[in-house]
Amino acid sequence: MDLEYVRCNLCGADETQLVYPSTLDKKTHLRVEAYHCTNYGYGVHHAIVRCQNCGLVYA
Repeated sequence: MDLEYVRCNLCGADETQLVYPSTLDKKTHLRVEAYHCTNYGYGVHHAIVRCQNCGLVYA
């Protein structure tokens, strides 16, 4: 699955530090239910990064 690169939503910077690598392989397609607060895919996520400018953590 090709994801869209996004800048930090808080400050607009594009320099990030990887906090947690993705646990998905590139062929995995998540259903909308995967983004609920409780779901079938607990522990499965995209890469989680921290903005080097403001510290916001996002996926």
